Amino acid sequence: MINLHKGDAKSPTPSSTIRSVHNPKPMKDYGNGILASSDALAAIGQQYLEELKAEQRRREWFAKWNETRPEGTYGTWNISDRH
Repeated sequence: MINLHKGDAKSPTPSSTIRSVHNPKPMKDYGNGILASSDALAAIGQQYLEELKAEQRRREWFAKWNETRPEGTYGTWNISDRH
C-alpha cells in the first residue's frame, strides 16, 4: 500500500485536504463544490459558477418573457410558413 500522506499512516487526513496519485499537491475545499490546489484556481472555479448562475437567470427571464410577449395579429411565423 502506498502512503500518499505525510506523517503516520494511522493519522486521519483532514476532510478539507485531498491528495491523489495524479495530483500530489493538497487540494483544499473552498465550498460550493470547489476543490482546488491554489487560491487562483479556486477563484476561477468561483467565477465559472457565477457565470453559470447568470446564464440560468437569463434563460429563466427569457422563458418567462417568451410566454407573455405579444405575438401580433398573425401569431408567430416560422420560416416554413412562407410559401
